[in-house]
Amino acid sequence: MNRAGDDHGPLVDLGRERPQLPARARNLSPIVPRASIAGRALVAVVAIMTFLASITTGTVLLVSASAAEWQSEVASEITIQVRPGRARYRARCGGGG
Repeated sequence: MNRAGDDHGPLVDLGRERPQLPARARNLSPIVPRASIAGRALVAVVAIMTFLASITTGTVLLVSASAAEWQSEVASEITIQVRPGRARYRARCGGGG
C-alpha cells in the first residue's frame, strides 16, 4: 500500500461503503458526527438523562433529610402506657376476689 514518497501512513479499511482513511484521521474523527441527526439526538438524550439524574439526586436528598428529621422527632417523643394493676382494676370495676 505504501509507495515510495507516499507520506500518508497506513490505511484502515472501514468497510466497502466507506473510503479508506489514514489511521490518524480515523482516530481524530468523532464517534457520532455532530452535524448529523444521530449526533443531535445523542446530545438531547444525554441532556435529558442529566436532568433526570439531577432531579433524582435532589429528591433523594430531600427524602433523606425528611426521614432523618422524622426519626429524631419519633426518638424524642416516646409514649409510655401504664396499665392499672389487678387490685386497682378490681376495685374500680367492682369485681371481687
